[in-house]
Amino acid sequence: MTGFQIVLGRAVSNANSTGASSEPARKLRGMLDLLVDGMNVTARVGEGQTLPFLRDLAHAASDLAAGRRTRATVPFYLYDDAWELGLLRDGPDALLSVFRGGAAPEVAVHERRIAGNTLIEGLASALDETMAQLPESDGAHADLACAQGVLAALPGWADGSRIPELTAISLEVPADPVLSIGCDVALRPIDGERAPTAARSDLLPLLVRGRMRVHVRGRTRDLGDTFVFLVAERLVEIASELLAAESSASALYRRIEVAGVRIAVRLCSDGVLGLTLRRRGEDTGATGETFPGLTARVLAQAVVSLARALSRALVRGDRGQLHNLRLTAFRTAVKSLAGRLRPKEELSSRLNDAPESYRAYAVATRPQPQPTTPGPAKLRFSPRWVATVPAIDLGATFLCGDRVLAQGGRELHCLDRSSGEVLWSRAASRAVSVPTPGGLARLGADGTLALHDYGTGEPTLSLRLSPRVGGAPAGAVVHAPGLPKLLVVTEGERFLSAVDLVTGEVRWRHTLTRGGLCRVRRAGKLLVLASGDSHLTALDVQSGETVWRLCDERPFVHATTFDHDTLFAVAGDPAAPRKTRHKLLAIDAWTGAVRFDASLPPRIAAGSAPLIAGESALVVTRSDRGLGLASFDRATGEVRFHLPPGAVPVSTAWLPVDDAVFANTDQGELLSIDAISGEIRFRLRLSEPGDDAVPRRLEPVLRSGALFVPQREVHVVRPGDGALLGQVPCDLIPDLLRVDERCDVYVAEESGHLAAFGAGPRLSLVKC
Repeated sequence: MTGFQIVLGRAVSNANSTGASSEPARKLRGMLDLLVDGMNVTARVGEGQTLPFLRDLAHAASDLAAGRRTRATVPFYLYDDAWELGLLRDGPDALLSVFRGGAAPEVAVHERRIAGNTLIEGLASALDETMAQLPESDGAHADLACAQGVLAALPGWADGSRIPELTAISLEVPADPVLSIGCDVALRPIDGERAPTAARSDLLPLLVRGRMRVHVRGRTRDLGDTFVFLVAERLVEIASELLAAESSASALYRRIEVAGVRIAVRLCSDGVLGLTLRRRGEDTGATGETFPGLTARVLAQAVVSLARALSRALVRGDRGQLHNLRLTAFRTAVKSLAGRLRPKEELSSRLNDAPESYRAYAVATRPQPQPTTPGPAKLRFSPRWVATVPAIDLGATFLCGDRVLAQGGRELHCLDRSSGEVLWSRAASRAVSVPTPGGLARLGADGTLALHDYGTGEPTLSLRLSPRVGGAPAGAVVHAPGLPKLLVVTEGERFLSAVDLVTGEVRWRHTLTRGGLCRVRRAGKLLVLASGDSHLTALDVQSGETVWRLCDERPFVHATTFDHDTLFAVAGDPAAPRKTRHKLLAIDAWTGAVRFDASLPPRIAAGSAPLIAGESALVVTRSDRGLGLASFDRATGEVRFHLPPGAVPVSTAWLPVDDAVFANTDQGELLSIDAISGEIRFRLRLSEPGDDAVPRRLEPVLRSGALFVPQREVHVVRPGDGALLGQVPCDLIPDLLRVDERCDVYVAEESGHLAAFGAGPRLSLVKC
């Protein structure tokens, strides 16, 4: 039996194929097996890949034989699974490995030694047999002939230096009295290897063998010989899932097998974790395999320690692995897991013991209360102008003073709000746009921040920030007497940066405890951050220093609401199971002290901030039937009423006005709900239910004592009694609604049309 042999299988017959001349070529495109010393080392290369696989394997072997490369991989597919055949040159021999990549890797053969000349002879023999049966008219004939010529031109397997011997390294992680994971790995140090010119994912050099062991409360469990990196990858994945389940107080059960190691975890809703580890084929009744009474954080800490030690050892042994995308993804996942552990390890609640300067600033800059007016008696609107902006971006369309700014597909346009005349247009790609008093700030996908002048459109400021990673950018504009003019925006993966809108420099940069979605709320001289973890942080606007911090066992994923001197926040995850309780917290904005916390219904509408109406604080609840409201006394947290979910549809926009809350639904109704009793003061039918012409945004606009409500048309309603004051004669669907101080209405439709309507003269009673 030849030391290395390739056996060609037969393709499945095709009833539709005709012609005797195509029969040999069709058979050659069947399955393929590799035999080493009579043992099958592949799970059969998939049908239809025989000829390409032979060609690629021949070229890879010729590169190794000539000494041009020391390592090569040839991919192939089997039943929609991605497999690879790897070859490593070791002097006169080659080490052959066959493995499956992807999220669930599997190693079929690892470093099976083959004589180099035997490998070349086996490939040449398979090519000769194939070429003898393949007609010259076949498209693959030229490819195989080229590979056959490359092998024939080789003088033989060049004798080169052997690769370094495997070195045993013990990765002992810091001992933990509860749980720690260690291993002994066999690494092959590689020095002087040329650095790759491109980063790519390569699992072959990460297939290092070693013996893993687990230490739990003085007991040691030997997991035997395994591929350590593959096991560490899955442990990091499981630890991340456990932390997510623990934060939402939900149960989780996972059982997997990887590289001969069986791992099972069972997390109960009370946070108690059971861990089971055993070798493949071991008796399920073996003692010492199950470790109860652990926690998700204890397991995650042990996994992070093991993963860090392993990644450092891999990089020290081969610096080229810094360009291995598989290892890079592994290190990124470990860093993210360690970041999720950091808040409870290093952060704790902290009060501000000197709140006087922040409280005094808020009192000095608080706007004077304006007398409440009943609103106009009637309003008439007449069309002024219509403009077309192709591929309009509704999120980047603003009313800024006497100008309307609209972002199209490739240009930024500025229109006069009175006449609709185009004042200027500038070539600009889509970006996150924020209007500021100094101009329109635009943050591109590559991190470029530019400030465009309202008068000319020219950029007056430009700088490069790190591109945002892990969620859409968030931030706030700071522009008030006594404060610097700043644009505070999330940057990179875990930073919040304050850009000076005058000088263009970054004044300060705050490191977030985790990436993902971040919500920012300004409260006087403070910026309050809710980044989805278990704490709220208040920063000084001028310096970026932490003023106070509030920690809770539940995450803060909702936006906060600031009113007067109180910050209202919801603690709890809307993605958590229904039995998980949420709570509403009222926090002193200047000290960070909790004034009260009130228990909320299990399901809260995602992304909604608490609503403040008069002396009530309200939270939007949700079920499969629709939305509801929960109302609390804003001073004591006492429950006032619960409007059960289902009272209004899921697609509803809310607006608090005085002591009422208005709900504009996608069914064409406007409801006014008393914030104290929960009674419905009035219900208006503004359009027919089921109308497909529903605006993208349903948020009402309060202006000059009147409520502008977008439905199929824009309706103007008096908030006190629901009297209809007017209607905008618009053929466009008001996907975006803007109202200026003169009560002029501006409507944008997603189709790319903009329209302006002027409010007619109003009569008012003048007392002599």
